[in-house]
Amino acid sequence: MSIKIIVLVSVAFLNFALGLTILTQNVKSLINRWFAAFAFSLGFWSFSMMMYESTPENWTNVFIWSLILHLAGALIAHSFFYFALVYPDEKIPLNKFVQLFYYIPIILITHFLFINRQIIIGLEFNDRVRTLMYGPIYYFYFTYFFLYMGGGLLILFLKLFKSHGKRRKMILIFLLSVSLPLIYSGFVNMILVALGDFRYAWTGPIALFIVVITIVYSIIKYNFLNVKVIATQVIAVLLSLVTFTDVFSNKSTIDFIIRIGIFIITITFAVLLIRLVQKDVKRREEMELLSKDLRKVTKNLEKANDKIKRIDQAKLEFLSIASHQLRTPLTVIKGYVSMMLEGSFGKIPKLIKTNLTKVYAANERLINLVENLLNISRMEAGRLEFNIKSTAISEIIKTLVPSYVKKFKKKKIKLNVVIDKNIPKVLIDADRIKEVIVHFIDNAIKYTDQGSINLSLSCNTGSVVFSCQDTGMGIAVEKLPDIFNQFIKKNNATSSFTGDNGLDLYFSKMVIENMNGKIWVESDGENKGANFLFSIPISDVKK
Repeated sequence: MSIKIIVLVSVAFLNFALGLTILTQNVKSLINRWFAAFAFSLGFWSFSMMMYESTPENWTNVFIWSLILHLAGALIAHSFFYFALVYPDEKIPLNKFVQLFYYIPIILITHFLFINRQIIIGLEFNDRVRTLMYGPIYYFYFTYFFLYMGGGLLILFLKLFKSHGKRRKMILIFLLSVSLPLIYSGFVNMILVALGDFRYAWTGPIALFIVVITIVYSIIKYNFLNVKVIATQVIAVLLSLVTFTDVFSNKSTIDFIIRIGIFIITITFAVLLIRLVQKDVKRREEMELLSKDLRKVTKNLEKANDKIKRIDQAKLEFLSIASHQLRTPLTVIKGYVSMMLEGSFGKIPKLIKTNLTKVYAANERLINLVENLLNISRMEAGRLEFNIKSTAISEIIKTLVPSYVKKFKKKKIKLNVVIDKNIPKVLIDADRIKEVIVHFIDNAIKYTDQGSINLSLSCNTGSVVFSCQDTGMGIAVEKLPDIFNQFIKKNNATSSFTGDNGLDLYFSKMVIENMNGKIWVESDGENKGANFLFSIPISDVKK
């Protein structure tokens, strides 16, 4: 067997193997289908070339193989043209009627090859050189081949100029790799053959095999297929082919049976190996897809988080500016109303005085609200300063209690104050802690119509604990975790009297936590009272 025949058989087999491998990876893919058609056509062409070159000088047999050889050449041009149409977009940019029109030439070529033989009309043997005689329709065949091959290249060039990024790179690599082999094959198999020189025709399949390898590379390179699966399938096919060929080289019946067994075992092993690799690849692809989705979600969350931070910052700045602008006129209103109530502008009727008292109380609530908004915006922005000193919380309580005597008498509720002995000093901002205690007591008074309010200060597990317990409306158990959040009311009260907006407790929480303390609330449910507590660690005291 000559080297020429061995090369042609090898090229034919490899084309069939690669085409089958690519097709089985994704039968629904247009790229895979037309690549498989192109590879099969090349394999068919190589095999026909081998049979044409190796068949003994029997005119009928050689002539038939020459017809098959030219049909394979026509199929190569047809499949390459359609592959160029679908690569790399996975779609044919033609309607079905136009697609049918492009099939007409291949039908006519088949007719003029096998039925009305007007493409090849004869064959001569001259000194072992086989010369074909072409008929008048050969020029149609010649034109068809170059129009379809050249049209495929032109389509790819047009796609190249319209493409960008990864897509452009894919097409460029493909074009640079396939142009020269296609030109060479067209020259030796069409032009030289038309001129009567058949010496180099057998090298055409080898050149076009380079095109097949290039397509496989681009498909693998840009993730159309997985190289691991392809390599496994090719190796499996090669092993099966070797063992199958070995079956017919036996010298005895026993050898034949043994080699048949080896072939069956090889096929079974090959199938199991391919399935195992496919499962592994599929699992890896799913993990990569999940990882990609996770990265995308993480990136989106980061963007959303940044946006929320910017909005939050804008909100804080707005609150700060708005609070500053509101505080000045409210202070002026407070001053004038206070002067009117004191009689600085003369005696006023009782009814007007009553209403001015309400205005004064409402203005006080507004001033308190504005002050809370300012403090919260400063604290969240990290601009609120704390004057931390070693302070006795018991002294703060003692100075506050007398200011609440009238309020307790007015609501007819009892105040009990219990301060343990030897309560140590703690590191706190006295003014801020005073505000927190005021908020606790004010809330207790608001929501207690009868009974008592108990204030206590004690030591517990390394901390000083303040408690403000009332016998009032209480808090539903399910609302306890949210009670210190912004704009959360202590209960469902809607009375305008309370003026409750949830900011007092939110501010109290921020103050205590900034001093390394803890704040919490206890309640057995609605109408069962509530106990607001905070603790400051003793360990932070400077000795």
